[in-house]
Amino acid sequence: MKKASDKWYFTKETNAKGLCYIYAYQTRWDPVTKKSKRSARKYVGRLAADSVVNITAKFRTEFPQYAQGTFYFGFINNAIYGMTGGQMAPTT
Repeated sequence: MKKASDKWYFTKETNAKGLCYIYAYQTRWDPVTKKSKRSARKYVGRLAADSVVNITAKFRTEFPQYAQGTFYFGFINNAIYGMTGGQMAPTT
């Protein structure tokens, strides 16, 4: 089983021109402030108008589970979802 520190979360950021970008991040617990903080961040790709994530080649290399297929963002809990057998399935 993966540790919580191995889990990546996804977030969407919009720039001043209205373009949306997807980033992956990890969190770690800060015992002093007793809050979680982002500890790592990676650029995933740009979000198209139809919610398809145009994943970068670098991200696909680092995370082979995203190497093939069409992936969507934001359907449930700001996760990236892929098409499997014509149905939406979360990628883990």
